[in-house]
Amino acid sequence: MTTEFTLHLDRTLEAPLQLQLVQKLKSAINGGQLAPGARLPSSRGLSETLGVSRIVVLNAYDQLQAEGYLETRHGEGSFVSDSVTATPPPQAVDYRGPEWLPVQPAPSASRNWKYDFSLGGLAEGLLHHTDWKRAWRRALNNTRGLDQSPPEGLAPLRQAVADHVRRYRGIACEAEEVIITSGVASSLDLIARICRPADPVIYLENPCFKAAHAAFRRYDHAVRLQEIDSEGIRLDGLDTPQNQPSILFCTPSHQFPMGPRLSLGRRLALLDWARERDALILEDDYDSEFRYGVTPLPSLKAQDSAGHVVYLSSLSKSLSPSIRLGYIIAPQSLRHALTREIGINHGQPPALVQQAVAEFMDAGDMDRHLRRLRRHYETLNRIVRKGLQDLSPEIEVMGLEAGIHCFLKVNARPLYDRLKTALRENDIYLPALDNFRHGPTQNRGFALGYGHFREAELEAALEVLLKTIKREH
Repeated sequence: MTTEFTLHLDRTLEAPLQLQLVQKLKSAINGGQLAPGARLPSSRGLSETLGVSRIVVLNAYDQLQAEGYLETRHGEGSFVSDSVTATPPPQAVDYRGPEWLPVQPAPSASRNWKYDFSLGGLAEGLLHHTDWKRAWRRALNNTRGLDQSPPEGLAPLRQAVADHVRRYRGIACEAEEVIITSGVASSLDLIARICRPADPVIYLENPCFKAAHAAFRRYDHAVRLQEIDSEGIRLDGLDTPQNQPSILFCTPSHQFPMGPRLSLGRRLALLDWARERDALILEDDYDSEFRYGVTPLPSLKAQDSAGHVVYLSSLSKSLSPSIRLGYIIAPQSLRHALTREIGINHGQPPALVQQAVAEFMDAGDMDRHLRRLRRHYETLNRIVRKGLQDLSPEIEVMGLEAGIHCFLKVNARPLYDRLKTALRENDIYLPALDNFRHGPTQNRGFALGYGHFREAELEAALEVLLKTIKREH
């Protein structure tokens, strides 16, 4: 195969075109742009590309062959000689950027922990490759998947999402109410951006999903932090005047990262507050598909008869975070503003990905996939329950009713401090609550993610974790 490359000849110079071509090709070979064995264009093809006579190229090739840079293979063409050793070009000036741009420290490489209970990891090998490949083939055969998506997302995926939330979360909505995004973090950034002119007060759980805090602070919103207890987000402190815009972000089905479910009483009180204040509630329903041994509470959106709840979710937990697809179900004025913002910034996810996921959901493959995930995660959940049943009374396990992580609430500060040191020394990564809080909080403890483990690995890791905790008690 002919190697494609670019070079330019300058007709304003006194140097003949043939000499310029020889020098340019030598530089490309010596600098490694043309590697040993690379096939050069035919003399006719290169002459047409450069707009010179063919004899200029033929003479240049002959000279380079005589000097050992090229070799000719009969019936095949001209190739860079295998005996040529490339010399790296001189390094460019080490310009680190403008002085007015603050220098940020490079991100540190993540440690490879022996026992890693980090959050967000998913089970491997449960996505049925035949089903997934079939969905992509159908998407590739559909020309709609190769076009640019409209700002609100492809209609087939919006319809598939509307059907999905209606069946799984009891949310009565139409496809027109759904906007496709690149995930919950992207959804929050969009909402924070378009709401900035109204200058609303933002209420966030503390601790909470870090991307939520980052999104609203990025646009200089006034943020107020709400504590978490066993009933979920506490509602004391929601005291903004009725004429001041307010937005509250919460994870009512499985608080992130502490795990409690928002109690029924607080759900109703929160919906009343939103109606009275004309406020928005942003419900992140991030792992609602997975429940263990409890009656599933309805989504906050399903309980909202006045339309103040904006429902956010994604496919990162149910399918894969690499898909980078999320969705928003929102009232009309917010939908229009979001769609306009996405369109202006060309922020819609790739149409082909949307089409493939729509095909996957429409064929019923998503339902089968979720059933496999539920069975697997239920097994892992039982292993975690068994492994943590003999913990110290000073450690309370929260959030095992749902999702693929739980929380170890440590009620004694000295024990918490000792455990942070001991876990590191024993090569165990358990995300501390300090990673998720954005101000002082009454709580302390560690999140424990288990969705990415195999069964035997999880049992072994929990055994080491339990021994470490018992030694520090």
